[in-house]
Amino acid sequence: MKKLKLFTFALAALAMAACSSDEVTAPAGSNSNTGFGADGTGYLKLSINLPTQSAGAGTRAANDQTDDGDATEYAVKDATLLLFKGADQNAAIFQAAYDMTLNWNQGLDDDQITSQGTKVQKINSITAAGGEKIYALVVLNRNSVFTVDNAANTIKFGSDAFSGSFKDFTVKTVASASALTGNGYFMTNAVMTDKPGSAAISGQTTTILADVSGKIYQTELLAQQNPAADIFVERAVAKVQLTQSITSSNLTVGSNKLTYTISGWALANQNTSSYIVRNWNQSAEGITPSGDGWYALTSDGDGVSASSSYLTANPYRFAGYNVAQEENGNPATAAYRTYFGIDPNYNTDATFTDAPANASGMTFDGNIKYCLENTFDVAHQNVKNTTCAIIKAKFALPESWEGNDFYTVNDIRTTIYKKSEAEKAILKQAGDLYNNAILATATSDDEFEGATKINVAPKAVTYTVDTNTKNLTLTKVTFTATEEGGDAATKDYDLSAEQLEAVQKAITVTQYTNAEAYYTVLIKHFGDELTPWNRATKTTAAYPNDKADKNWLGRYGVLRNNWYEIEVNGVSAIGSATVPNVNTDTTPDDEVENYISVKINLLSWAKRKQSVTLQ
Repeated sequence: MKKLKLFTFALAALAMAACSSDEVTAPAGSNSNTGFGADGTGYLKLSINLPTQSAGAGTRAANDQTDDGDATEYAVKDATLLLFKGADQNAAIFQAAYDMTLNWNQGLDDDQITSQGTKVQKINSITAAGGEKIYALVVLNRNSVFTVDNAANTIKFGSDAFSGSFKDFTVKTVASASALTGNGYFMTNAVMTDKPGSAAISGQTTTILADVSGKIYQTELLAQQNPAADIFVERAVAKVQLTQSITSSNLTVGSNKLTYTISGWALANQNTSSYIVRNWNQSAEGITPSGDGWYALTSDGDGVSASSSYLTANPYRFAGYNVAQEENGNPATAAYRTYFGIDPNYNTDATFTDAPANASGMTFDGNIKYCLENTFDVAHQNVKNTTCAIIKAKFALPESWEGNDFYTVNDIRTTIYKKSEAEKAILKQAGDLYNNAILATATSDDEFEGATKINVAPKAVTYTVDTNTKNLTLTKVTFTATEEGGDAATKDYDLSAEQLEAVQKAITVTQYTNAEAYYTVLIKHFGDELTPWNRATKTTAAYPNDKADKNWLGRYGVLRNNWYEIEVNGVSAIGSATVPNVNTDTTPDDEVENYISVKINLLSWAKRKQSVTLQ
């Protein structure tokens, strides 16, 4: 697989309309060669860096593993420049918006930069008082999330004009991944930092908006002659890919040797709301730790004997360690990627409803799916909050098998049964209950009234199959018996409702319709390499409070502009007969039995790979 690379695409061929009625004021610190001209306009040189997708190796999970992805994921259908003014990023107030036309100069081949373009853009004057800065946000492929009025240089969300701060802008949300992918992939400024994750981080500066105060010139020529303002952008969706590296598709279950194929998959627990810009620290009131507080979190390895060499060298997992870009090779201008964020339901229980619905028509309809980012604090790191892949395997039954289904008894999946064998198991259970006096004297017909029965034996069973659970619901169990002291006639009689209920409680038989089984793979973000979890060190809690954030914050989840590759390398056991209802499962993520062998890669996009064996 190609290594996913972080693309630096520069803003090219920007043709923006300008309005000359604004007040002409040079930014603080400007000189005769910078700022706005007497006509009320200035020239801003921008370099827009398009994202590669982050990609992980091994069990996902190392940062700065990148891959280019598909060409369609880099298509730019439209571009918008938004300018803000203020003393800091969050408080900066929206000033103006410009539609831009871009031309990209591709050809770079770097682990972090694949393509770059530059453009000098004419903009209107903005008054910047002492201490205030002018900030730039670039949005690529708006997808109707908002609209631009080029005459007034304003934007609207629906029918509502926007006039607030950058913080107000960042809490705007969308409700589906399709709203961000319909006409190109919606992208905004990435969250960058000036310190790498390979050493203790202190005094780091994290930026989303680009400070362009010193990049505005009075003439186009001056702008062309000076360095551009670098703006890194990232896609607003996460990408999940399912691949296979199965060398043997045989599974022995009891005395049966089965072959199987991976026949379908779907995502579940997909987030239904996403901020349009990655929320690092913009609106994190009440969330601790958050934003820059994440930098200090380092795993102690959780007692894992074979500690990760990557984790040892790069313990501060929330920042990358490869330089994404430097200005003219100057280390003081180095920028590094960051690898976490806060989503709208970060510290609340999710109310997803998409898991059972995915059972109908689940096919292998392409190996890539896109979803909204889904992150959470450790307190909510459980199945119902975690985006996962549900994978369907179809088993080929022996030629001697009866029909297309197989059955399990009492959810013991190491033995499977034919239909006739499953029915015999039910009848045997009924007989055992009778012989152990658990079933009271059976309700008989009139001929058995008051008589003693001998040679009692279960004879037949009828049932229905519950469409939701695939469990057999008993409707009738028939016994046969001979009357003692009478005419010795052998007659049939049915168990009473109460007796039938006793049998039902004692045995659960599950039908695997069409010999299909389902498996759940919880998607790991930092995963085992950066956030190892050791079952041997746990007694009562999956994530002990004394080191929960330090060790496991971000272990699971999906983050925008990250590519999660789930590589199925085998099936080791029979899975569930139905799509697991992960929407309501409160089990901690690391308490779940997993029956599928997979490897997840997080791709740059950042790319994270996860290998799994289905069980």
